[in-house]
Amino acid sequence: MEDAESDQNQQQHPYGHCYQELFEKHSQTLCGLEFQESMEAIGAQNCPYTVLRDCMENLSKLLGCYYPNPSVQDFFLQTHERFFLTCSEDELLLTDAPHNVVVVLTLVPVTLLPLLVYLVVWKSNRRE
Repeated sequence: MEDAESDQNQQQHPYGHCYQELFEKHSQTLCGLEFQESMEAIGAQNCPYTVLRDCMENLSKLLGCYYPNPSVQDFFLQTHERFFLTCSEDELLLTDAPHNVVVVLTLVPVTLLPLLVYLVVWKSNRRE
């Protein structure tokens, strides 16, 4: 039974043992600092997010960890809190359309549909 579990664990970890402590320690220094410098240089509008994701994925593979894993998720949450917390303040908040507009935009297609069906049936009956 234990042999089957160890075989299953070996299949789940294609890179061997996950060095979780090293991953958590170096994720900030190897990936986070590069991302921080990029963000400071270009600002949030042109985010180098894919570079950060690729760095975290490569670090996970190097240390034998799954990607994504809880540490990666925590790292990205901290990154979002740090760099993207105020993003929505600059953007226009969207509001719902007025009730009258929604009703009109819903009723027009609904009322046209039976008319179109009637015309198709009427035309098909005229041909016969």
